[in-house]
Amino acid sequence: MIETTFFAAADRKYEDFVIPYAASALRFNKEARVEICIEDPRRFYLQNQQPLEILEEYFPGRLLLRSGLFDNVVANSVRFLERPQVPTEYVYFGDIDILVLERITPMHLKHMEKTGLPYSNVLRSEGGKLSGLHFTRSEAFYPISPPDNFDLSRGNDEHLLFEIVSKRSALPEISDKFRPLHGIHLSPNRRPRGKVGEPDWSIAPYHASAFRFLIDQPFFKSLCPLFSKRVKVFLMLAHAIIDAEYAGELGDEGRKVAAQWRDQLIAAL
Repeated sequence: MIETTFFAAADRKYEDFVIPYAASALRFNKEARVEICIEDPRRFYLQNQQPLEILEEYFPGRLLLRSGLFDNVVANSVRFLERPQVPTEYVYFGDIDILVLERITPMHLKHMEKTGLPYSNVLRSEGGKLSGLHFTRSEAFYPISPPDNFDLSRGNDEHLLFEIVSKRSALPEISDKFRPLHGIHLSPNRRPRGKVGEPDWSIAPYHASAFRFLIDQPFFKSLCPLFSKRVKVFLMLAHAIIDAEYAGELGDEGRKVAAQWRDQLIAAL
């Protein structure tokens, strides 16, 4: 039974992350669907017919790409101003450039049970912001009540989310730090491995086996040659880090698969 919607938005600069985001989220979350707002759905469908057909074959009826309110709105804020067209009990607002590598719903429900809040998120340390990775009961978020006097063309998306949520619900304790990424953050704005205290892609030891599992799936192998050059390079970098730092997590067979995958990516560049 579908109970959670992964809800995200991508402007044209980030459209090449749509397919890997949807593919990874759907593979690890059988109880979920994915809905993504993009600027020009018709053009995207025409340019990505083959990968979309692959996703429909393996995950029928669980992916919806549609237009969104991008005009005069910061792209990161679009997801918080739209409502999924297919209702589900829960909605998870995610970043489009995260490669999802785990099942998310049970851990957020456990966190909500602990806090007593109808959503799972954390306050930013600087105040006035909630993190952009937001899991919520749909009834606790919708209908949306945008804040008055908020400049959507310039305002920070995490500040916008804070204003929307704080109108309807209590806020989490500042001491609460439960904010899983649920995968690898393939951000163009971060180093794969950052300096101390610097945000990076957050490649953790427990990602090794999940990453190996995903890239060895037949549908993902079919998608690989169809990814943009940027996504291919980012996947190669993530894979190289996993191979170098967490080889013991993969084992001999895992390293063999890793080498084959790397060769496949290089050939596709």
